[in-house]
Amino acid sequence: MRLMKLSLSLSFLGIFFLLFLPNIIKPKQVFNYPQLKTNERVKTIGKIIEVETYDDFLIIKLHNNITITCSNCNLKENQEIEVEGKVTEYKQNLHIQAEKIKNVT
Repeated sequence: MRLMKLSLSLSFLGIFFLLFLPNIIKPKQVFNYPQLKTNERVKTIGKIIEVETYDDFLIIKLHNNITITCSNCNLKENQEIEVEGKVTEYKQNLHIQAEKIKNVT
């Protein structure tokens, strides 16, 4: 019985740790497109050179050839932004799906 309680408490502790692990790991800093790898959490800074608006999201192209997708964001060309997010692939092109965007300028 005692061994069962110990294993159950260690299991809950492990699950709790796994739930919060992504929030603890810092994203990798990237500076250009070739540094992107699928499913990796990254952070980049860049100047917006183009914004394409769709119904519920934006596609943003930065000066360093990195493409960002975001929903519920209000950004314009020539703004300098810092983006954190996850690298995803769409039609064999990598882009960052933004989780956090901060205006640098």
